[in-house]
Amino acid sequence: SSLSVVPQVHLRGILLESEEKAREMITELNNGGDFAELARDNSLDKASAEKGGDFGWFPKGLHPELDEIAFNLEIGKLSQPIPTGNGYHLIIKVLEKEDSRELDDSQREALKDKALLDWFSEERKNSEIKRHFGPEEYNWAISHL
Repeated sequence: SSLSVVPQVHLRGILLESEEKAREMITELNNGGDFAELARDNSLDKASAEKGGDFGWFPKGLHPELDEIAFNLEIGKLSQPIPTGNGYHLIIKVLEKEDSRELDDSQREALKDKALLDWFSEERKNSEIKRHFGPEEYNWAISHL
């Protein structure tokens, strides 16, 4: 289906507790620091930290704010600190880009979940009912993509 092939970027990232920390990290990287090593030692996202900050391939449409930055970054260039909620900031570097890369099953599921989340937040805006899934969980979910 047309849903199975989308633009994707292969990202590496370091998640830090503040914008200030993220800026210090960018300085260190610009002064020749090794991304993988720094990610391993500093990134709060443990899953990717173990892989030297490798987030793998990231399909367009999963996270609009990140799409905006990731798909416009030149390969090998560092992003500015990206706020992810709760004060955390992410630095990303694009390793490769493909205009039409096959989605794997987990990505396809994630995009379906994303469509559901979009629908859900629309519904939530339209209703006054307080639900159990609050902004904290949502930010957590986004920061752990």
